[in-house]
Amino acid sequence: MISAGRRCTRVAASAGKDMLSPVEFGRRFGRSASWAKDLCRRGELPGAFRLPNKRWTIPEAAVAAYVASRQAPDVPIGTIRPRTTGSISDWRKLRPRSAA
Repeated sequence: MISAGRRCTRVAASAGKDMLSPVEFGRRFGRSASWAKDLCRRGELPGAFRLPNKRWTIPEAAVAAYVASRQAPDVPIGTIRPRTTGSISDWRKLRPRSAA
């Protein structure tokens, strides 16, 4: 008889192209598996679920959803405040000089 954990593992393994492990997901972004697991725990990867053997499984669609959520929205030019053009030594004007 096959236990429920093994059955779920086999189902996830048979859908291997559609599902990723945290290690595979992390490699796509140049990050660690623990980073991917943290995203799963925080619910930032839609559709990610935990198998009975406590391993995370991430659907391929979550990759596209994660990338889309991280992209900057289209903002018309001129709506973002320009950076102040200052000198790198401007901080010295704010810092009091020590009396030595």
